[in-house]
Amino acid sequence: MPVKVLSLAKSRLALSAEQRRALALAFALDTVAALFGSPLVAAVVVVTADPDVKRGMRNHPVRLTDEDGAGLQTAVRSVAVPDGSGQGGSVAVGE
Repeated sequence: MPVKVLSLAKSRLALSAEQRRALALAFALDTVAALFGSPLVAAVVVVTADPDVKRGMRNHPVRLTDEDGAGLQTAVRSVAVPDGSGQGGSVAVGE
């Protein structure tokens, strides 16, 4: 699940920077909770460069992967490569 740097999230909303950050983080955390609430989800990988997102995900059994500056799409592709297990995969967008 890609999560952009919170300071860049929800920029079109007429909210303060801190309100936008809090809203984007809440969306990401709610999305992860919903994913783990499904019996069809075995694992969640969160791709982000934001330290607040990483801290917020500590209470969830996610695998965190750094977005290295090449963009979220590139980072998601790097973790979405099939592993040969025969299991399907999906990308969830939390914001």
